[in-house]
Order: sequence, then C-alpha cells, then structure tokens
Amino acid sequence: MRRANSAEIKIKDIGDAFEVYRLLISDDKNQNSNQSLLSKLALQIDSFSLAAIINFYNEFPDLSKKGELWKANLFIIRIFALITSEIIKFADEKIFEEIADLKGILNFRNKIHQFRRNDFKYKLDKIDFAMGRSRSNLTPRLDVALEYLSDEKGMTFYGTNIFQFHFVEASEQALVNIMQAIIRTVEEQSTYPPSNFRIKRSHSSPKYRWEVYCYTDIIKNAKFRNQNVLDRVLLAFDDLCCVMEFFKFVIENGRYLIAAPYLLYFLCKIIAIALDETFDNFKNYIKHSPVDDNDAHLLKNFLINIDNDFMAFCQRIRNNLHYQEQTTVMIGTADALYSFLQEELDIVQLLMKRIENSLNINPAKFKLLFYRLLRRVQLPNHTD
Repeated sequence: MRRANSAEIKIKDIGDAFEVYRLLISDDKNQNSNQSLLSKLALQIDSFSLAAIINFYNEFPDLSKKGELWKANLFIIRIFALITSEIIKFADEKIFEEIADLKGILNFRNKIHQFRRNDFKYKLDKIDFAMGRSRSNLTPRLDVALEYLSDEKGMTFYGTNIFQFHFVEASEQALVNIMQAIIRTVEEQSTYPPSNFRIKRSHSSPKYRWEVYCYTDIIKNAKFRNQNVLDRVLLAFDDLCCVMEFFKFVIENGRYLIAAPYLLYFLCKIIAIALDETFDNFKNYIKHSPVDDNDAHLLKNFLINIDNDFMAFCQRIRNNLHYQEQTTVMIGTADALYSFLQEELDIVQLLMKRIENSLNINPAKFKLLFYRLLRRVQLPNHTD
C-alpha cells in the first residue's frame, strides 16, 4: 500500500474511519508514514465510541441512577476522563475554550494508575483519611464495606467500597457534563454523520449485599505479609470488578457488537487499560523484590498461564490511547476482535478468582451478624 493521507482517502463514516485505521496501524511501513492521519482517526474512533455509550445511557437513564451499579458507572466515568484528557492534550485547545475546568479532568485522569511509586503512599493516605480507615489491630473500626453478589451459586465476594473514596470526583455531575461536552464537540466537528449503532442493555441484574467490616480483619486474614502489597491487590481487585460489572450487568456482551467494529475495538481497549494497569501493578512489585519474597511469589501466581503475547497486545492497544503517536498493532477482523474481547473478560474473571483466594475474605456469618448489630449501636439512626 502506498503512503496515504487524508486528501487521498475517502471516508464517509466512522465505520470507514476504523477500517482505514485498522489497515494502516497493522503494517509497520504504513503506521510510520501515516502518523498524523492515524492520530486523527484514533481520536475519532474513541470519541464516537464514547458518544455511543452516552446515547446508551440516555436511552436507559435508570442505569446511571442504580446504586448497585456504581462500580460499572465509575468505570465508564473514569474512561471518559482518560479519553477526554488525551483529546485535550492532542487537539487544538481553542475547540474547547468555552468548556471550563479542563484541569479537573486531567487530575481525575491521573488516578487511573493502580500503583505508581512516586504517589502510592500519598494516594493511600488520602483514602485512609476519607474512609477513617484504621490499620492498627489495637484500634479496629467498622471502616470498610464488603460487597457480595448473590446468584444461584451462592454469595460471591465482589469488591469493596474503597474506590468510592478514591474516585470522589466521579460524583461531581458538573465534571461529568464537561467530559460529555468534549465528546459531543469532537463528534460535531467531524465530517462523519453520527453513528446509529445502538448498544443493547444486559438482561441480567445484580443482586448485591453489603456487609460492614474491619479493615484490620482483612489485614489479619490475607495471605500477604506486606500491607502495601495488600493495598495494591485490593485496588486491582476493585478495578477488575468495575470492568466485569459493566460487561455483565450493564451492556449486552453479544455478537451483535460485530456490526460496529470501531466500538468493538474500543471496548477491547478499555478492558486492556484495566488489565495492563493490573499487570504493571504486580510486575512492578515482583521486579523490585528478592527471590524469596512471599508476596512476590503470590503475585507471580496471579499471572501464571496468562500468555505473554496477550499481555503485550493489551499493552500495545492501551498505549495507542495516546494520540500523539500510534504504534503498530495487528487488529484483525471483527470476529477476531470479538474473540479477543471474550478472552479479555475470561482473564479478568481468572484474576478476580485468584486474587479472591489470596485475600481470604471469608468471615463467619456470626461475625457479620455481630458487626451489623454493632453498627446499629454505633449509628442508632442508621437503617439498612
């Protein structure tokens, strides 16, 4: 294929835009010689995909108001922050000169990282303060909530409320409105018509139960010796729960998605972001730990039988979130993308199961009942 540019390629809609992107990004020569076009197409693909998600939530407004779906909604709000911050950095800022508080989006975006050495302690201190969380066995508190999913198999641990205290910005409707306005602006500035693809709603609804609990109990029962590693793993687990909830209880994850390859690729990318953060989280600790470190061994076990090529592919499509430079990645057919999406979700579930086993959060029914009664004594005006 000879060198292409936007003047030579006729693109009539976002479907065509993705097909051109797919062909160019899959070949080293074309990827290197068409950076400007690829950057523009990547931005449009992500923006149109988020516009489709906005349309979906507008069609089913009750989803954003359902308290039991807070993890899935938080996941999408965080993705909005991630994409819109990259748009702001790449695009002409004059396009957004009427939109305020762009700095707030950039600050929110930086919390996407599960772990970074330079700010991890600061991050945890803020969460501890917001939660009133105790780390001392001498001063235990009812300071964390455990979420359990109830189904035909019984009760399954499905995360904590820690993310609610970490991503407090997600509750600011003004910030959410700004991010949506940026996406709509990109959509309107495009020469393509709006996509008419309709995301279907999941037929499943979660049945959750919250249980008050002591963070010090988690520390005592977990298989990890280093409390910082436990914090890493809890953040990773909650992140993966957010992903799974969106694809299990919000949208219908079916083959109908093949009709919109651009959206299918975007969905693969946003799962890859969470997975890549999780892999980096664990690998970072393993890399800087002695060979006989107990916690490093546990983290290595999380990654057993997860193919290196799979992890590398997640990293590549995640890195193409940065529009300034698009790197070569082999994007197959819509069928191949759909298969990869299912593989990603299988890995998410596998990691969740392995992490759950190592967290070892299996409180006796008597203890949970006691904590419920204790909470009522401490908070007499509380009603479940």
